[in-house]
Amino acid sequence: MRNRPLKKLGAVLGEPKMLAFVPLLVLLAYVLGGRGALVITAVGLPALIALSGEFSRRLAHGHDRDPLTNLIMRDGLIDWVEKALPRAARKGCQVAVVSITIDDLDTIEARFGRAMHDKVVVEAVARLKTLLRDEDVIARFGQALAVGLDNVRMPENESLMLLAQRFQKAFEDPFSDGPTRTYCTISLGIAAESHVKSSSGANIVAGAQRASELAVVSGAGSIRFYSG
Repeated sequence: MRNRPLKKLGAVLGEPKMLAFVPLLVLLAYVLGGRGALVITAVGLPALIALSGEFSRRLAHGHDRDPLTNLIMRDGLIDWVEKALPRAARKGCQVAVVSITIDDLDTIEARFGRAMHDKVVVEAVARLKTLLRDEDVIARFGQALAVGLDNVRMPENESLMLLAQRFQKAFEDPFSDGPTRTYCTISLGIAAESHVKSSSGANIVAGAQRASELAVVSGAGSIRFYSG
């Protein structure tokens, strides 16, 4: 509730049509305040409009977004899990998070350049989205991707293992950037409500991250479940 006035202000100032009023406001500032007010208004007002537009977008999304993929990040995923927990409980399901590491992504960048690195990440997101339902979510933080699932049915380990294998199968085709082609595998860490001692968004996300770390250590293409 307390963000509503700020959101309205950001929406008004962030409108493109506000730029049409800049010359008028600059002239008014000069008439009322002289040259000093003219300089301050001419420099400060466009910056204020730009910042207000960005502020409004952040309030609308609720969380910062990854600049490359426009995905929510860690805090956004934790918030999503918190909201999904009661929904899943009403359906007799569980919430789970699958943390996904693209194996050797740093090596791909070193060998082929940053453009190929970004191409792989963006296309990886697109491939994963084809396997998800509308109510699922994808996030990115650091070099990892993470999938939030809120309709996981019993037996959860079997269901999640089958889904993880489908994720891996989606990476069997090569990634291309012009004439450059490369193959990737993914390692996955999985955490569901039943795997953590206290079912909270932070604990489930942290559990998936820890399981992913163990998967990476175990070798490319590994899958690990978190056990708290």
